[in-house]
Amino acid sequence: MAASPSVFALMWGFSIIANGVAALRLYQLDLNRVYKFFFTYLVFAFFRSLVLIPFSVSSTAYALIYLATAPILWVFYILVVLELYSLVLQNYAGINSLGRWTLYGALFFSVAVALLTLIPTLGAESSRLMFWTTTVERGVIFSLVLFLLFILFFLTRYPVALSRNIIVHCVVYTIFFLGISMTILVRNVMGQDFMRALNHVVVVIGSACYLVWIFFLTKEGENRIVMLRQKWSQEDEQRLIEQLNSINATLLRTARK
Repeated sequence: MAASPSVFALMWGFSIIANGVAALRLYQLDLNRVYKFFFTYLVFAFFRSLVLIPFSVSSTAYALIYLATAPILWVFYILVVLELYSLVLQNYAGINSLGRWTLYGALFFSVAVALLTLIPTLGAESSRLMFWTTTVERGVIFSLVLFLLFILFFLTRYPVALSRNIIVHCVVYTIFFLGISMTILVRNVMGQDFMRALNHVVVVIGSACYLVWIFFLTKEGENRIVMLRQKWSQEDEQRLIEQLNSINATLLRTARK
């Protein structure tokens, strides 16, 4: 009698299906034209998962595929965050440009710090390549989490009107990255013994985010303009908009010099 699938296998299977449906949903709504890198990431993640299905998480084949495709995922993570950032600041080119260079610097700094702080534990890893991969991944994702939190903080401090889809996408993607970064951090600190529980956490967080993207990114949401923080007085709103325009104009002038 064949063994019944494990709880994790069922959860992973559901996550893969939700991933594929999210990509299909974006395509059906023609939102793949707006969120190009996000859509491409969903498609890549879906087929990557399909390739990994036949292999056990502890198998050598699984590890090799994971290691070979991890850098591609990092590139997509960065591109999706930059895409989201550009959508948030599409009317503020000066601030947009400064933020991009800040992110590049933060990525370099975080990866360097992650490598330096974990070098003393190098011998504790059974696979040196896996050690360096997860360390770099931690640095990349930690930088992106901070950048996404900055975007959310910015949206609560300034009355920037955006489509409802962008607000939803920004909040959900931040939660998605927070979950991934925390699990990677726990793995690096606590070791391989916690991998099973961490895999469950990652799958649950990923599935929940896919479901939100499926049901809350809509055609109507692209045209519905909202603000993350709703309660602004007319005087405060006008003052903050003028302040934001002034900062943007200053940065543009500085960039031209």
